[in-house]
Amino acid sequence: KYYTGSYWASWVVQFLVVLVDAIFARAYMASFPMLGAVGAVLNILAPLACTLAIRFQQPTWVDAVCIPLCFFCHLVWNCFGCWQLFCISQSYTSDVEEDEGTTKEQNF
Repeated sequence: KYYTGSYWASWVVQFLVVLVDAIFARAYMASFPMLGAVGAVLNILAPLACTLAIRFQQPTWVDAVCIPLCFFCHLVWNCFGCWQLFCISQSYTSDVEEDEGTTKEQNF
């Protein structure tokens, strides 16, 4: 057993953390509604798969399915996050270049 405490408390805490993560996923991806929904699903599915793998030792296929699923969800979510950071940095770079162009035109 991985956990010897109260099952009720562990489920409530896990649920609240996952709920906050899913809400943040929707907020972070607000400019891309479909990606926000996918991100929220990934943030719910990964901990759910992890919890199932921890709670159920039998049958063994649960571990074989849930553990790779959890890692896959985290990988895809991290790729979404990196892509979002890339888009933000590109937007900032283009804004800075436009501001520099405006400043140069005003100086002439």
